[in-house]
Amino acid sequence: MRTWVSTAAILAAALVPGVAHAAEAAGEQGRGSWLALLYYVANFLIFAWVLYRYAGPMVRSFFGERAGSIRATRERAETLASEAEARASQAAERLARLADEKAKLGADLGAESALEATRIREASRTAATRVLRDAELEAAALGEAAQRRLRGALAAAAAGLARELLAQHFQRADQQRMVEEFAARLADEGIDDEP
Repeated sequence: MRTWVSTAAILAAALVPGVAHAAEAAGEQGRGSWLALLYYVANFLIFAWVLYRYAGPMVRSFFGERAGSIRATRERAETLASEAEARASQAAERLARLADEKAKLGADLGAESALEATRIREASRTAATRVLRDAELEAAALGEAAQRRLRGALAAAAAGLARELLAQHFQRADQQRMVEEFAARLADEGIDDEP
């Protein structure tokens, strides 16, 4: 309703100077100009009424549809903006969680690496101790085996030397005397040499 009133006021303001000018000219030319003015005004009013009657609904529907599409686009843009903000905040939260997980994994890996290094050092020490103990046992066993071989070789050499000495210096009389001493010892102990 306001648009109709404002349109009428604009037309009236536009026509008033024209009516005044036409009235001046009418005085000079006569009544014909008033009729022409009325004819033009009537034509304009009919044209305005036809526009209002037939083009008005189309114009209103066009601008209504346009306003509706603008509102829908705006609402869609606001919805998309709010979704984008929500996704951005979710992404920021995920990044923060990922940074926390990364720090936690780094700490866990550092602790695990330190623990594994400690285990490796302990295993190395244990293996070194075992190798050293095994080497000591093997050296002792080798030493004992060498001593046994040396004793055996010395005993064999002593026996060989004793045989040679006995063969060279032991006479028949020495043999007889030893047998007699042995028999006497047996007799002293109470063992008879005869059955």
